[in-house]
Amino acid sequence: GEERRLAQQAFLKARLERRVGAMQTQSAAVGDSIEPHGKQKKKFRARIFAEWLVDTFGKETLCRGGGVLDIAGGKGEVTQHLISLGVPSTVVDPRVVP
Repeated sequence: GEERRLAQQAFLKARLERRVGAMQTQSAAVGDSIEPHGKQKKKFRARIFAEWLVDTFGKETLCRGGGVLDIAGGKGEVTQHLISLGVPSTVVDPRVVP
């Protein structure tokens, strides 16, 4: 009943606090001062990374040869964004994508 529900809530709250603490410790260990929950949502990561690549290395450099080889690129989100930015990119991933 009520006692069990309260025990579950206390357990979940403590687990969440441990996880947040662990993420903050891990972020601090690698010099990342941004609080983990304040970062961009996962759905924007591929676009942000593709834009960072172009800003950091330049479109001309990334277009040399055959363009970018996206190793273990999963569904190809980074490649899709690179192509939309005018950078040729090829995904190589051993997993079968449905």
